[in-house]
Amino acid sequence: MGKRMTDTDKWTNNRWFQRLPSKYKLLWLYMWDICDNVGVWSADFDLAMRMLGPNCTFTEDEVREVFGKHIEVLNEETREWWIVEYCEFQHPDLCAKCNTSIAGDPRHKALISYIILLKQHDLLDRFIEWSISKGYARGLDTPQGKARQGTVRQGKEPIPEEVQTTIHEFINGTSKKMEVDV
Repeated sequence: MGKRMTDTDKWTNNRWFQRLPSKYKLLWLYMWDICDNVGVWSADFDLAMRMLGPNCTFTEDEVREVFGKHIEVLNEETREWWIVEYCEFQHPDLCAKCNTSIAGDPRHKALISYIILLKQHDLLDRFIEWSISKGYARGLDTPQGKARQGTVRQGKEPIPEEVQTTIHEFINGTSKKMEVDV
């Protein structure tokens, strides 16, 4: 049985969630509970309505409009939806570890599995772009990343070149050291 963290502030400090009609709040909570480990939900509205009860009826178009930028339809055919904020909330360690070596460290096996799942959903590049835009990670192949290589980062030691190479290889699925088929 999977366990998920929940944000109790959604009831008091999240204006978007507070303004949702009750049936959409319930659907949002259901989607967060039933999605995979990176926030991809196989959109089955018939099952959702059966699980949520007779007062929770809605169409897919209504849900898309109400949830707006909080979800992204990944595949119309397979009806896969991605909860955009999911990884940021459930896996803040993944965002933070984008700038350090995770390969070979047994404490980070879960992070590697999340990265593999992001790659399977074709979300890894979007997640990396998003985490860079949030300031979590710095791309190694961007002009900004290349300019910073070897420089001191906010009072911290520079990232060693071998660690940068390991991260780059891991993200691109080329590292043999990790013994992970990505």
